[in-house]
Amino acid sequence: MALENYLQHLHHETNLCEPTIRLIHFSLKRFHSFLNSESVVDLGAIDHCLLYRYAGTFSNMQPSSLRRHLFIICRYLDYVASNQQKRSKLPKSAATPTSHGPSSSLSDRDSSASSTIAIPGDSMHSHFRWFSPSMSQFYESTVYIPSFGDIRRLIELASSHERTQPVGELAYIVASTGIRIGELVNLRVTDIVADMYLVRIASKSSPTDRYVPLSPRALQSLASLHMRFPESELVLGDKSHSYLHTLVHRLHVLACNMGAQSMRLHSLRRAMLQHLHSLGKTLREEAAINDVAGHANLAVKSSGSASDVETNLEIAKRLLKDLWAMLDLNEA
Repeated sequence: MALENYLQHLHHETNLCEPTIRLIHFSLKRFHSFLNSESVVDLGAIDHCLLYRYAGTFSNMQPSSLRRHLFIICRYLDYVASNQQKRSKLPKSAATPTSHGPSSSLSDRDSSASSTIAIPGDSMHSHFRWFSPSMSQFYESTVYIPSFGDIRRLIELASSHERTQPVGELAYIVASTGIRIGELVNLRVTDIVADMYLVRIASKSSPTDRYVPLSPRALQSLASLHMRFPESELVLGDKSHSYLHTLVHRLHVLACNMGAQSMRLHSLRRAMLQHLHSLGKTLREEAAINDVAGHANLAVKSSGSASDVETNLEIAKRLLKDLWAMLDLNEA
């Protein structure tokens, strides 16, 4: 199936928001440019070796972004495979030749590679799940993702002094919720739903806001940070950007003191998302994780109804409980 036809299908037959459409367009255009350079004319012959080489072109991209781009590509290939399967069931007289048929092959360099995707009815999504664990090995030397033991030690070190205590509270909030720096700067007290242990995050890329579950300790940490600015509507005060910059600098100093020079505030978010994605086993769980992370939800097309939001929140809470236990300072 032609890429242009698939993009038209997304525009006219789905309710994806415009930023998501742009992300899909960018991902697939880049992927097809890569296929052209590899002399690949058969989408059905794509195997894990080719996907791994394509992942190598994203050497400057963090794991969650790479995973998102590969997920887009594999959903596209899954859609192509399903259309090929439908055409294969037609009478031979009704079937039309296509350049993406299973008889084509890779370039001479890759012609010997086995393809599980070319098998009629094979699940591209299942193949991607088989491939994705190797991504962490690929990025092991290029992206620093702290262990939960390092994060606990950082929080414990920060909490031992009154001057650095806000750093520990900030680190716990980011590591337990995955909230971004820009979202923290604009976080208002009214965004915290204390009785439901939720925080509302205003989204610039989506017409609807998202809700992220809070652990009791995260709720207490947010309240503690705001106690320093009781007159402000913002959790981090009217000069939240300047104050957050100060805390980020102190966090870096503490990380250097404990021998983790590469640790940054965003590293805590990376660790949190990597752990959550390792727990996600179904499309619905991936959808809940994407909602918490604020990523484009490509796993399951949601109608945005209240029941969908509640379902995703319940799943996210269940997955996050394991992560919160790992962040507990009493854990070994």
